[in-house]
Formats: sequence, structure tokens, C-alpha cells
Amino acid sequence: MLLLPVPEVKNIIRFQVSIMLVVFLVGFYFFVEFNKVYLPKLEFSENKSTSYFKIQAKLYEKHLANLKGFKSSDQRLMASVIDAKSTSILDEGFLASLTRVTILDQTFDPLKISPEGLDILEYADWLDVHMVMRKNLQLSPAYLLGINDQHYSWDRWLSYMFVHIGFYHLLSNALFLLLFGALIETVFGGIVLILVFLGSGILAAPIYMLLNDLNQVSLVGASGGVCGLIAFYSITQFKEKMRFFYWVLPLENYYGFISLSSGYILLLWCLGDLAGYFAGVGFLDSVAYGAHLGGFLVGAVCALGINSYNSLINR
Repeated sequence: MLLLPVPEVKNIIRFQVSIMLVVFLVGFYFFVEFNKVYLPKLEFSENKSTSYFKIQAKLYEKHLANLKGFKSSDQRLMASVIDAKSTSILDEGFLASLTRVTILDQTFDPLKISPEGLDILEYADWLDVHMVMRKNLQLSPAYLLGINDQHYSWDRWLSYMFVHIGFYHLLSNALFLLLFGALIETVFGGIVLILVFLGSGILAAPIYMLLNDLNQVSLVGASGGVCGLIAFYSITQFKEKMRFFYWVLPLENYYGFISLSSGYILLLWCLGDLAGYFAGVGFLDSVAYGAHLGGFLVGAVCALGINSYNSLINR
């Protein structure tokens, strides 16, 4: 089921700042994409992919065997699966997931694990791919501008917001930035929009770091700021109705528009992100639920502050 807010904003002149923010996000994304020519080329055929995953899994199996105690639920889960089934016959989908675990596991350095007992040619292929992948990671925009276990200073709290992994990631953030940015700008003006967006995004970073362990996979994206806008609008305009487009099936009466309270928006997103945060499996999650929750919190505080101020001056 699809449920998408489609607000009615008739005068485009009234949300120029929202459009400018979206244009900047999109422009920055394509600027970064067009300048990735400096990254080393990675030859990764299907056979080499399978071989890479297999060697990575066997190295991680050795790593787990050398540990005196598991430091995370991911390690414990993977060890139990590996014990139940040999890494030589695990399917490629699981091996790919296991490779993601090895990247997130800060205790694992595959170059420090002895290759004894492994196929020499497969290990050599693995090493070639691994070194190129490591160099790509360290030169990637996400690593250079995002928040990770090596870089998490206050300047990254701003820069991470403007980097996106893939066009869909950018599109979803840009769409909701435009929708809720337009609503906020028409009521409160462009300055409030910018302050709430940047403030929510910046402060979502330390909240994310409190809720999650940092690793090599960088936190990037404007979703923390966008969630702040959603919370801000939903609370300040709690009783206002908003138009939603719903789609269940491509049949008559199974899609169309419906009006719901704006407070429903906040409830919908918060419950979804809370469920994702508490029920998600760390190594399979690609969504930064902690940053979303941080953005919601900051946006809510901003909204409550404005509501309190308005109540005081209207007495």
C-alpha cells in the first residue's frame, strides 16, 4: 500500500526557498556523481564475486573462532549459522549479507587473518578485489563527507546531509523536503524552514551516534532534516487536514485522495521508524532509523517552542 502526502500549495512563489534547497541537493548529488572518475575501476565478474564472498566468509569464520567472546548479536547470529552450515556451501545471498557484517564489525581486519588452508588463487583474487574496495571506500564521497568510525567531528554533522547513496535515496529525501518545506515556508517563512531543516539534520547526527555504534559504513543523507520538518509541521498544524494520495491496487476505488489530520503523519512515520529501530537486524539494515528518530525529536522540540511562544504573545 502507498500513502503519500500531496499538499495543496497553489502559489509556487511562496516556497522558493524549498525549491532552492531541493535544487541544491540534486545539484550536489550529480556534481559528486560526475566527479567519481578518480575512483579505481573494480572488475567484479559473477565468478569473482562468488569467490570474494566465499573467502571473506571463511576469513570471518576464522576471526569468530579466535574471539574469546562475542561483542555483538550480529557476531553471535553469524557464528551460529556458520556452525550449522559450512561456508563452502552457503548460498551467495547469505554470503553477501555476511560480507556486510564483516564491514560493520570493527573487530575484524581480514588482512590480519592467516590465509592458511585457503585456496591460493582464490585468496589472491580476493586480495586484489579487497584492496580496490578499500581504496574506493576511503575515496568515496560518503566516507569523505559522511559520519563513520573514523570521522565524526561536528563539521561532519552538516556535510553528511548533502551526500546520498543512489538516486532513489536522493529522490525520496528531495520529494519530502519539497512537500513539507513548501507547507512550512508558506506558514512560517523561508528562514524558519532553513533553521528547522539544518538544525534537525545537524542534531540528528549526535543522537544517531548515541543510539548506534559507528563503523566503516558512513551515515549520509538529508533524512534527519526531513524528519525534523515532518515533526515540526505535524505538531504546529496538528489539527489541520492534509490531502493524501493512496494506492492499494490498480482498480477503481482502490486508489485516490483522502484527507487526514496532519498529526496522523507524525504518528505514522514515528511508529514505522521505532519499529525499524527496535526490530531491525543490524547487518541487513540500510536505513538510519536512529537519525530519523533524532530528526523527529529536534523538529518536535522546535514546534513545541514555537507553539509556546505563540501562546505567550497571544495572551
